[in-house]
This record gives sequence, structure tokens and C-alpha cells, in this order.
Amino acid sequence: MTQIDPDVGFPARLSPHIDIPDGVKQAAASGFAQIRDGIGRLSTNTDAMMDAVDKSYSIALNDTAGLHGKILETIHANVTTVFDFAAELAAAKSPSDMMKASTAFAHRQFEAFAAQWKDFWSSGQRMIVATAKPVASGSSRGIDRMASS
Repeated sequence: MTQIDPDVGFPARLSPHIDIPDGVKQAAASGFAQIRDGIGRLSTNTDAMMDAVDKSYSIALNDTAGLHGKILETIHANVTTVFDFAAELAAAKSPSDMMKASTAFAHRQFEAFAAQWKDFWSSGQRMIVATAKPVASGSSRGIDRMASS
């Protein structure tokens, strides 16, 4: 087994025979300690950031499932509305009744579409904010920790 020379950090047989001043040794040791400390802080911040990303992913996954549910509900409502409209057309007694039913259907669909679009838009915005929040707060805490160190 090779012995390490504690003064220079080389194996004794490879150690150059140079006397290194104590001030240089202390400065090197201090620099290595600072590097080790910095790597430790970086590791801690990286772990915290990964936790934030995991939370963000979980939120996105749950919110996406909720959004898919809304989409299915909307499709169901729209299909039901179309069948109701078809029944209205079938029950119409005259072309003017058919025109009234068509106009009323178009008006209802326009209002429904506007409400559905608004609901999807606000759900998407809430989803984006909720998904980004853990990462944003984790990043700012990490930056604050690094700055205070």
C-alpha cells in the first residue's frame, strides 16, 4: 500500500522534494475547504430544485387529468345539444319553424362556445401558474441561500 505524504498530497515515492511554505499550504487548504463547502451548498440546492420539479410535475399531471375531464364533459354536452337540435328539426312543421330552430341553435352554440372557451382558458392559466409555482419558489429560495452564504 502506498503512503500519502500529508504535506503535499502525493504518494511518498512520487512526492517531489520541495519545501512548500506553510502559508501556501494553508491557502490551498482554505481554498479546497471553500470549494467543498460550495459543492455541498450546490448539492443541497440541486436536491431542493429537484423536489420542486417533482411537485410541479405532479401538479401538472393532476391538472391535466382534470382538464381532460372538462374536455370530455364539453364534448358530451355539445353532442347532446346537437341531438336535441336534430330532434327540434325533426319536429318542425314548416320551413319557418326550422329556421327559428336553426337560429336559436346557432345562438345557443355561440354562447356555449364562448363560455367553454373562457372556462378552458382560465383553467389553462390556473394550471400554468400552479405548475410553475413550486419551481419559481424553489429557485428563489435557492438563489437567496446562495447569496446569503
